[in-house]
Amino acid sequence: MVENTKLAESPNVNCLESRRCPQCSSHGPFEVSISTWVLLYDDGTDYAEHGSVEFDDESPAKCPSCGYSGKFGDLDESRQ
Repeated sequence: MVENTKLAESPNVNCLESRRCPQCSSHGPFEVSISTWVLLYDDGTDYAEHGSVEFDDESPAKCPSCGYSGKFGDLDESRQ
């Protein structure tokens, strides 16, 4: 007997839209290695006002639910 294994529809509608773990099917959150730009002063940063975060499909990513490690692009459902 073959079971219907349709995956749950993604609850994500922003930067994790169409992303899920290929190992456990979690929709996140995920750990992603990012690059960030800040305005650096002598006494620290003003990240809240001037910060920006950059990542792409080649950025290392991990699923904290099951420990899967790969690239952020590996989480794209259309590639699985």
